Amino acid sequence: MMSRSGIRLWTFAAIALFGGASTTMADPIQMFFPTGNTQNDLSPERFPNVVVLIDNPTFPNNPTNDVAQADWMTREGWLTGWNFRDIRLAYDRATDTMAVAFNGFKNPDGSPINIAGDADGNGDPNNSDPRTIAAGGIDWPNFGGTESMTIAFDTNMDGVPNVVAGIPANKPGSGLDAFTVARFALSPEGVVRGIEQSFGEVLTDHVGELAFAPSPDHPDLQFTIRNFSRLPGLTPFELDGEIAFSYNIRAYAGSLDDVVAGEDQFSGQVRGQIPIPEPTTLLLWIGSGLGAACLARRRTQV
Repeated sequence: MMSRSGIRLWTFAAIALFGGASTTMADPIQMFFPTGNTQNDLSPERFPNVVVLIDNPTFPNNPTNDVAQADWMTREGWLTGWNFRDIRLAYDRATDTMAVAFNGFKNPDGSPINIAGDADGNGDPNNSDPRTIAAGGIDWPNFGGTESMTIAFDTNMDGVPNVVAGIPANKPGSGLDAFTVARFALSPEGVVRGIEQSFGEVLTDHVGELAFAPSPDHPDLQFTIRNFSRLPGLTPFELDGEIAFSYNIRAYAGSLDDVVAGEDQFSGQVRGQIPIPEPTTLLLWIGSGLGAACLARRRTQV
């Protein structure tokens, strides 16, 4: 039979899950992003309905790598922070919040290979390697200069984005302070520009939060969008009794200033995204797994 310590372990796990979920309902940024590592934070194990849009699944420095970088970076075994593996999105209906995250590359143990915003891949997103400076480039601290990581939503799926979110390329001062959610805007001449240069009117009611300043401990750029169901152009619909969304998406990560690395760009489509399970549902889902584990253990110990 199961020991008392084993029973306490399962009980505490259930209490921690329920208590943590109910507490974070009022603070979605902490619920979604406890570590700053997207592979862990927005994993299908934590959020069964998370959307994962893969840009480049190959291991870094593979010949099929889709972001160019200086040869000396590759020889060092470094990977530019503009190269992302995938984009992840998770929607919480209770707070009407969409979690959005770039996922960089990770080692088998989950530790980061590259850091968002670390243009030259030297492990410090706020300083330039001397070889970057010698090449005439700069790796700005805190997403300064033209450094940008941007997501665009084509909410009515007509081929033109309606909303952009993230850190724009054109900004005053620190890029981290410039984080925003805005209407997609054409140039003054009416020309469609890159999404990183197309931040128009700020959508104040939709501006969420940045989770962390990217660093070795928190390697990925992650943020939230508030009142997601009311984004301009978005039409929620019902799918199997749940609210659902469909939209086109684009992503950009890069800078015109670093010289030593290219930019990563991605486009994809999301159809029928539904919310993550509510805390009570998660508790039941995990609880059923714990019950099955307890039963299996009991059978093996009879």
